[in-house]
Amino acid sequence: MNVDGLRVAGYSDPFERRAREGYRNRGSHATARQKRAFAKWLRPLRGSVDLVMTHEPALTELAVEELRADPPARPLAILTGHTHVPSLLTSENLLELNGGTVGGGGTGNLDKNQPFGLAVMVRRRASRFVPLLADVVEIDAVSGSAKAERTRLDLGAGG
Repeated sequence: MNVDGLRVAGYSDPFERRAREGYRNRGSHATARQKRAFAKWLRPLRGSVDLVMTHEPALTELAVEELRADPPARPLAILTGHTHVPSLLTSENLLELNGGTVGGGGTGNLDKNQPFGLAVMVRRRASRFVPLLADVVEIDAVSGSAKAERTRLDLGAGG
């Protein structure tokens, strides 16, 4: 799918609670089989997508290992969440940006005194995907205090 000039692919969350199943808990730990399935799904997309979105960062572990060992020719961003803790990792032409929560769980997390997070990526408006900056924000749901960190990204900036 093309979204405002970005080539985007999304991977379904194997842990999504579904109405037709009475919202039953479908687990929350990615299995080796699920990780292999994600990596297999991603391989043919290399070079033809800029952003890959999935909810569970653990699903991406095998694919990320492959991408670190054999970096993509062009920048690729893998966007995740689920952990409630925002994070940013980079390696050659690879950006792993975990928004953390972005409101997931809503007020249900207040009694756990659990922060929520979000992440924002800024890109160059150009014919090819060039990520420039990433902002990672963590907010205390009870006090409202927050901490934010901006990171300059140099992925693909040279070409």
